[in-house]
Amino acid sequence: MNLIIISLISLAFIFINESKLIYQYSIFILVLIGISYLLRRRRMKLKYIEKVLFITFSLYFGSHLTYMFNDQSFSVRDIDHASRFLLLIPLYFAFREIKSFSFLDNTIILATSITSLIVVVNFTFLDVPRSYNGSCISGAQVSLVLGSITLFILLSKKKFKVILLLSFVVFLSFASIFLSETRGVILCIPFAIIIVLYLKFRKLEFKYIVYVFLTFTTITYIVIQNVPSLNSRFSKTMVSLKVLDRSIDSGEFYGNSSILIRYNFIKFGYLAFLENPFFGSGRKGFRQKMVEQGYDENYLIPLSHSHNQVISDLVMRGLFGFLSTLFFMLILTLILLATRKHGERKFSSYGLILISSYLMFFLTDSPFIGSMHATLFFIFCFFVFLCSSLHRIRNIIY
Repeated sequence: MNLIIISLISLAFIFINESKLIYQYSIFILVLIGISYLLRRRRMKLKYIEKVLFITFSLYFGSHLTYMFNDQSFSVRDIDHASRFLLLIPLYFAFREIKSFSFLDNTIILATSITSLIVVVNFTFLDVPRSYNGSCISGAQVSLVLGSITLFILLSKKKFKVILLLSFVVFLSFASIFLSETRGVILCIPFAIIIVLYLKFRKLEFKYIVYVFLTFTTITYIVIQNVPSLNSRFSKTMVSLKVLDRSIDSGEFYGNSSILIRYNFIKFGYLAFLENPFFGSGRKGFRQKMVEQGYDENYLIPLSHSHNQVISDLVMRGLFGFLSTLFFMLILTLILLATRKHGERKFSSYGLILISSYLMFFLTDSPFIGSMHATLFFIFCFFVFLCSSLHRIRNIIY
């Protein structure tokens, strides 16, 4: 059974972007295995940290039930994404049975390599729009997390050939993010690198932060100038920013580009939040509230969330929803910091890279509300990294 679990985890990591069917079925089978362990061990003794974890996941799921009361058009579909935070808990009990996590590094490196290579092939030979077979936004998010963890692994290596190989894998990963043309994730790259360096070396001098940003800016300029599709997207972005500037000055509604639409999501989402500041207007009800505040109805069709997790939480569930997400992320961070305090700095760092990446994604996307794939990826990875971290701690407090 241990070998089956490891195989399924490896499959899920490797096909996390390129085969959603294999990815989802792998996780589904792992959930069933986790349930079987729960049923066989009804009196399983849980660590204190595990009890906190499950209560936190349950509370976060429960915070989405406000849709039942603040949205007249409520349907069970509205808590699809949130339900994953509760229904996937059995994953943890499957991972808990693993005797060794020595396979994890190589699996992550392999997953990063395969995903990145497919994206490069898609761009170079197959003319796939924005290079990802599925969602380019969630795909780029996955690439950033995997690439950042691979960078962390790279910083521990001493053999030149291994360093060279892993450097190439990291380069491919970041290149795939550029080829996705996902601006929000591209801008996360230097911050992700700084976080990795800090977690690895526990301190970081200001000059190295400057070096990272200068290098990133230089590479970005070179790539934009030499990749026609990126150059075109950059030019359109500059035009959109000029229109946005006029829109802000005149107060007129413009919605003919993703940047302008996202600005209006945030602007009118915030105004709608002020109408129902404590519990929000619901998963569907927020749309009407935004229209009442001046949002153009012609751009309601693609509107299911505000492409900003903070605004989405505020407008849909009010301060209650925003604070619930903040509390959720804070507790998960504290749990990983607790494992680091007990001396486990490797896998806990992977988990912190995951969380910090999502906190960055929150500024340009709503991964916990708008993307089921992003939600699934986060929960799956967090449980893997936490279990692997706890496995290395024998003296943790119960």
